[in-house]
Parts: sequence; C-alpha cells; structure tokens
Amino acid sequence: MSPIALMTYHDRSFKSRLTAVVLGQWGPFLAFLVVACCTAFGLYRVDSAHGKAEKSNALVQATDKGDAVKRVIDRGLSAALALGALVVQSQGEMASFEEVGTAMMPLYPGAAALQLAPSGVTRRVVPILGNEKTLGHNLLTDPARSREALMARDTGKLTLAGPFKLLQGGLGAVGRYPVFLNSYDGSGEKLFWGFTTVVLRFPDILEEVRLHELGERGYDYWLWRKHPDSGEIQIIAGSSDGLAPPMDRVDHPVRMTNGDWMLSVKPIAGWRNHQELFVLGLLGFLFATLLARLVLEMATLRAHREGLETVVSQRTERLAQREAELQRAQEVAGMGSWVFDRDQASRVLSPNACVLFGLASNYRLGLTALLARVHPEDCAKVASAWQLALNGEGGALEYRISVAGAADRWIFEQIEIQAPDASSGKFEMLGTLQDVSVQKEREAIIWNQANFDTLTGLANRQLFQDRLDQAIARAKRNKERVGVVFLDLDGFKWINDSLGHVEGDELLKAVALRLRKCVRQQDTVARLGGDEFTIVIENLQDAETLRHFAIKVLDLMREPILIGGALRHQTASVGLTICPDDGETVEALLRNADMAMYQGKRLGKNQYRFYASSMQDAANRRMTLEAELHTALANGEFVLHYQPVVDARTGRVSGAEALLRWAHPHKGMVSPMEFIPLAEETGLIVPIGEWVFRQAITQCQAWAAEFSDPLRLSINVSGAQLRKRSFLELVSEQMAAASLGSNCIQLEITETVLMESNAVVLERLRQFREMGLELALDDFGTGYSSLSYLKRFTFDVLKVDKSFIEDCPKIGNSTRVVEGTIRLAHSLGLKVVAEGVETEEQRSFLQAVECDYLQGYLLSRPVAADAFKSMLALQQVNAAWVGPDI
Repeated sequence: MSPIALMTYHDRSFKSRLTAVVLGQWGPFLAFLVVACCTAFGLYRVDSAHGKAEKSNALVQATDKGDAVKRVIDRGLSAALALGALVVQSQGEMASFEEVGTAMMPLYPGAAALQLAPSGVTRRVVPILGNEKTLGHNLLTDPARSREALMARDTGKLTLAGPFKLLQGGLGAVGRYPVFLNSYDGSGEKLFWGFTTVVLRFPDILEEVRLHELGERGYDYWLWRKHPDSGEIQIIAGSSDGLAPPMDRVDHPVRMTNGDWMLSVKPIAGWRNHQELFVLGLLGFLFATLLARLVLEMATLRAHREGLETVVSQRTERLAQREAELQRAQEVAGMGSWVFDRDQASRVLSPNACVLFGLASNYRLGLTALLARVHPEDCAKVASAWQLALNGEGGALEYRISVAGAADRWIFEQIEIQAPDASSGKFEMLGTLQDVSVQKEREAIIWNQANFDTLTGLANRQLFQDRLDQAIARAKRNKERVGVVFLDLDGFKWINDSLGHVEGDELLKAVALRLRKCVRQQDTVARLGGDEFTIVIENLQDAETLRHFAIKVLDLMREPILIGGALRHQTASVGLTICPDDGETVEALLRNADMAMYQGKRLGKNQYRFYASSMQDAANRRMTLEAELHTALANGEFVLHYQPVVDARTGRVSGAEALLRWAHPHKGMVSPMEFIPLAEETGLIVPIGEWVFRQAITQCQAWAAEFSDPLRLSINVSGAQLRKRSFLELVSEQMAAASLGSNCIQLEITETVLMESNAVVLERLRQFREMGLELALDDFGTGYSSLSYLKRFTFDVLKVDKSFIEDCPKIGNSTRVVEGTIRLAHSLGLKVVAEGVETEEQRSFLQAVECDYLQGYLLSRPVAADAFKSMLALQQVNAAWVGPDI
C-alpha cells in the first residue's frame, strides 16, 4: 500500500472512530433529552387541559354560590327600604316601631336587628336585647362609620357598610337607607329625617346559602373582601379557619353596594391529577431510556462495522433486532419518523410513519402527495411548515390526516434541523410523528363538558354568553341587528312534581330538538338552566322577522309531545329583545328578554312579548308594591268583604264568599288582581291566607251566634297554603276552637291549583273533609282537564266560571254547556253555584235549568261585614233576599 493510500486509510479510520466515540458518549444523552422534552411537553398539555376543566367546574360552583350570597344579602337589605317607607308614611313619628319591627323580622331572614336613627343618631332598635350599646350612636360623627352614612345621605341611596365588628359584638354588615320626608326645607330640598338601618350578622345571614356544600363537593372556599382603607384581606366566611385564600384559586366577584366581595374556591385535592401525570411521566421515561439504549447500540455497531465478517453479521443482526424493538415501541406509542431526501425533495418514512399515513412500507412522500392526505382545513399550515423547514427552520405542528375508510387522525409532528455540514453547507432534516387522536378526543370531551348542556346537547350559559357577545360585536361592525329569544316552559314544575324528573328531562330534550329545527346554522340555541332556553338570531332584518320567528316557535311548541308513553300538550312563554334597540350588552339583552317573557306569563302564558321600556317602570312599581305588601299585614291594612250566595229556588242568602281586600293608606283600595299574584310569587300568600282564615272563622262565629239561619262561608285557598303543614294545623286548631256546625266552612280550590297538585295536596283535601269542611271546585271550566278532577277528587260544590254564564241564554253553545255541566254535577251528587250572575235573564235561565245557588252583581257586590250583617237581619224580617236595592 502506498504511503498516500495508507494515510488516507488511517484518516478515514480516525474519523470513523471519532464519530463512534461522539455518538457513543453523546447520542444516548441527546436521544434521552429529546424524548424527555417531548414527554414533558405532552405532560404539560395534559396537565393544562385537566386544569382548565377543573377551573371551569370550580368557576361554575363559585358563580352559583356567589350569586346566592348576593341574593340573600340584597333580600336582607330590603328590610331597610320597607322600614323607610313606613317612616315616610308616618311622617317620621313611627310610634309603633317596636311592634312593626318585631313583625317584620321573620319576613327578612338574616336580619339581626332593625334600627331607627333620626338625624343620624340611633334612638330605637329591635330587638333591644343584646343591642343596647348601639343606642345613642351617632352615625354621622363616628370616624369608623360616617363615610357610608354620609354617602347614603348625599346620594339618597341605600348603602352597605362592612363587614366589620359590630358595637353589639360579633361580625356583621349594616345597610343604611336615608329617609327624606314629604316636606321641604328652606332651600326647596326634601327634609332629611335620618336613617333606617338593618343589621346583618355573619355567619347567620349566610346559612340559607349553604356555603358548606362547596366543601362537600371537594372544594376549599373563602368569602372575602379587601378592606377599603387598609387593603388587607378580610375573611367573611370560609372553610380554612380564617387563612387567606391561596394564589392558585378561582374567583367570582360578588357585587355589593360598598364594593366587590369575592368568593374564591380551590379543589381540596389540588388542580392536578398527580396519578395520571405520574403514569405518563413513567412511560415517557421508559421510552426515553429505551431510545437512548438503542442509539448506544447503533453507535456500537457503527464503531465495529470494519470488523470481521462474522462480527459484522452479528452486529447487523443485533441492529436489526434493536430496530425491530424500536418499531414495536413506536407502534405502542403511536409514533413514527422520517428523514428528508433533499435530492428527491421527499420524506423517507419509517414503517410506523407509513402506517400513520395509511401507506405501504418504504414510502417516499413529496409535498403534493403529503397534502393529498392532509385534511383540507390544515393544508395551508402543513405547506407553510414544509417551506420553513426547507429554509432551515424547525418547529412543531398539529394537523389531521384523512385516510379513506377510516376516521380522521390527529398527528403531532416535530421537525428538527441538524447543523449544516462544514464543507457543503447542507443540513440534515428529520422529524418525528405521533398519533395524538386520543388526546384530542379527550380535549374535545372536556371542552364540550365546559360549553354544552349535558342533557340537551345545546350550548350552556357560558357558551351562549360568549356567542351573544361575539354576535353583538359583529353587529356593531356591520351595522346589523341581533335578536334574542328567551323561552320558558309553562307549568314545567308540575311535570317534574307529578310525572317525575325522568319525564321532565325527556320533555326538555324534546323541546331542545324542536328549537334546533327552528333556527339557521349561524344562530345559537342554548339552555340556560332548568326550563329556560335562549336563542340568538344574527343578521336580523327587522322586528317583524323576529315576531314571525316567535310565532313559529310557539306553533311548534303547541304540537303534542310523546312523554312517558302518552301525548302531552306543552306551551311556553317567550320574551324578545333586539340589539341595539333594547340594549348593547349581554346582560342588558338577557335581562330585558327575561322581563318581557315574565310579562307574557302574567298575561296568561302561551304567548310572546317584545321588551318595552314601560316594563322596567312596571317592574319598579312591582318592587315598590312588594315592599309595601310586606308591611301591610303588620299594619292591619287588609280587610275582608263578603259576597252573598243566594239559593236559586227560595231567593234567600244561604252563604257568602270571603274576599280579601287591601286598603292601602295612600293608594286606596288595591285591586286583588294586582296584589294576590304578587303575594303568591313572594310566598306572602301563606301568612296572609292564615290571617284570612282566622278572620273568616271569627266572623262566621259572630253571625252564627246572632242569626238562627244556617250560613255557609266560603274561603279561597291557594296551592302554597295546601302544601304547608302549618296551614293544616291552623285549620284543625281554629275549627276545634270555633265549635261551628257541620259544613259551615267551605274551602274553594281552583282548577289551577289541582293542575299543579301532587300526593300531598290529595292528602290535605282528605284531611279537610274529615274535619267537616266542605270542598268547592272554583272557576270550573277554565282549566284543561276539568272532568278528570271530578273523577280524582271528592267535592261537594262545583262553581261554574262567570265566563260561561255571561253568554247565557243568548248564545246557544254556552247555554248547552252550562245546562250540561249542571246535569253532570247533579248526577255526581254535587251542588252547583253559578258565578257572575248580572242580569234577570241569566237568573231566570239558571232557575229553569235547576242551578242550586247564584252569586253575582245582580244579587249583590262584595260588601263589608257590617253591611252583610244588615242583609242577614233584613232577611229574618222578609221572606227572601230580593237584591242589592234592599
């Protein structure tokens, strides 16, 4: 061998050994490092997805309880408003404050004390026990309390001070309402009287919210605020013994009049799923170790390539074995690899990479062939990454592969660029591929759970608000309109209570399916919760288009729905708002649509209503009336009037119906149609109804003692009263004490109450009959299934609604319906009372068809107790009651 050849040989041998040493020392470490980085990235993605889902769930819990805290605080603060109205009414005297305050306290759960502070100085307090220290306290001069008091006086609005340590001990907050009398000072301003104050004690005020349920659901929680002066965190309630909330928490602001409070939650077990991260990390570590070992073996084979033929054969066999192991490992991990062939501008795929692309082994893939297998939506992204790699820029990307006959497959690709060769300047390009379809499916499931209702598959409140916010932004840019439809099912509570929650869920799913059929692809249908649904209509032309859409929805809802093996009829009430006409924010549009929907419900349900600004005025009036209604019972503003019920054959007064009237001190007589529904909604119908029953029993006793003729007194009973056991106990107590004759008291139950009845109501009616009370079915014919009630319930009297009587005997259909109803009632052993008798023709017709009793303006309007007593006295003298002129 020549010297030059020998030098060349030694030079190549040296380079080969040097390469083997470098690969042997650094190759395993680099391989381990690459796989470890990929594993760490994967763990980061999994941990991020899990953390987002946990924080979304935690935010839902915090939002639910935070909103409940605000409702409870606001309800307690309304006591100060009601007390202020009484002070104005009494022109600042309020002589009976202790009695009124004591009566008001049970109506405002959470209120620990009520105070009067004329000229800012606390003079009177209920209860006085435990609150003696507050007497004489000047709110306007106390440095620790004056800021909120002065703010309330200057703004004329209710303020909330605290939480802070109360003078009477303990932690609490104080609501102060400035009172201005209806008189004026020298400057023409209303005269400032002072403050009405309600004290809210913690944690008593929060008992109804049941914050401890967060702990039962696996969360630590903190209700706190930053002190407005010191900036220190003040814990109001929590599960961690006064410790400040940690940094890695989820916050929901609770908007209060004195600034924001915060409800913070954090899972007790933490945000991470440590077990899953440990398993994935262990797998990644094992794979990295295996890959490093394979690289080490490949370097060893390369170092001994010039050995003996047998050694080469052995090393080749071992290398093939290691490559097989690598292939199996890649198959297990769903991974593949490729190397770029610059001469042919294509990627040389590993066997497992070919499997991922649905190709035969040993396949070369150029850009055109690659894009043919990439999902059309991802082609631009893949082509851009290809071009960047050709320019020497690596990176990572995710895209979908579409293979005929198989589901789309998500691929995570990492492109690596090796250092360029010193002599040629060319660089090597290679990449790894991993099938991340399962991970993507998990992420999709988590996203769906966070944004879609699990029962109906519709968008949930969070996604709806996001979609509506985006629609409002697009409408502003394009000068378009957006319609919001707020739909609430009529009588859904009855479905749940009577048929069960399974049938109720079936109904909600059926309604969701129908609503989907009504909308276009770009519109959004959502379920806010319970039986409330919302729809966003984008690119709205005008209000008429939205009106036609509402009619279409209501028509579709009226079609029978198969629930629990039976066809059922379900209606809905719909409220409509338009952006920007009725609001330009999500909150305003939803609030106004909700207000319009409730207007439709109050007007009879099964209809739609557009929002109007007058509805806000009506809502404000309604709030004022509600506040006055809370104090009306304590102030003795309710009275009973009595409308005679006359025997159709003899013309004698056989009984009366007790009717509630509200003698408002400033507004005069308030219509029952205005305050009775409000009392039922607020729950005040229960204490008011108990007062009516006591008053009616007392009056009936007085008439029974004075007059010999038997008299039957009818008392209306609401569904809320029937469901209360306390009402049953009251009736039993009053009937036992009154010692009235059999069947002197008659309870009137409307068809609406029976439509919402359950086993409890059935048992109550049975118990009332055992006490000797008669039962009357009121407003017969106004419901949906009147005949079914006569079969399910045992009644003594059937009262035909005045809507049927008013057309008799002029309209033949009404005449036949009334006559048939009377015959049906008589065949069942029931007496019949005809309501709304106003003409002699109606009286003659009802006498001819053998109606038992008559009631209406022809005979007498409802009158006070003294006037009714005069009627009874006159009847003892005359043979019969002859009409209102007597």
